[in-house]
Amino acid sequence: LLKLKPIMWGRRELINNVPSDTYDNIMTKDSSLLNWIENMEQTGLFIMKQTPLECGKIRKFADRIAHLRRTNYNEEFQVKAKVQAKNHAYTSATLGLHTDLADYQYTPGIQMLHCIKQVPTKGGESLFSDGFYIAELVRKARPNLFKILSDTTLEFRDIGEEDYKFHMIGRHKTITFNDQGDYERITFNNQSRDYFLNLPIEQVNTLYEALHFYNDLLYKE
Repeated sequence: LLKLKPIMWGRRELINNVPSDTYDNIMTKDSSLLNWIENMEQTGLFIMKQTPLECGKIRKFADRIAHLRRTNYNEEFQVKAKVQAKNHAYTSATLGLHTDLADYQYTPGIQMLHCIKQVPTKGGESLFSDGFYIAELVRKARPNLFKILSDTTLEFRDIGEEDYKFHMIGRHKTITFNDQGDYERITFNNQSRDYFLNLPIEQVNTLYEALHFYNDLLYKE
């Protein structure tokens, strides 16, 4: 047994039972750290409570478990509204459900979000969905669309300047599997999905139908 089997979840399964613990417990107790690791491997979502409201605390926690991987946004970056923003995340607009850095061939395994100061007006809420669970719903409801999402390679692109100037292109299928045939990764990002499609013209409409169907299920309660 190399990994714990993922536990797929929808709103009803996790709405009142999101795995959680305090920052101090996870930082000081190996049993709490093990609980964090197991829950992240199985559900992919964990709420760390009572985290000090200051920069650097998540970096300290990351150093306890592994190492941060540097990207074109550096190892850490602040998400906040900016004037003349060059990235959708730096605006006040709603950011659609997505997996980050789809323009990388080696996409992130774990991401840590630390809310230090909430916006004083409306907005700023975080929304999460289980991509494997949604893939399974698509497989059962529309097998033909599931096949398209698991067979079709899409391009993702990001151009700009953060830690350095970059022009990144990644190619991924929406749904991928491991050698045992189990779900391994979801790559879904309408914000960075490229306009270029390397597939026959007669398949384009069906691909968009599949992406639309998957996206709609992500938001259903």
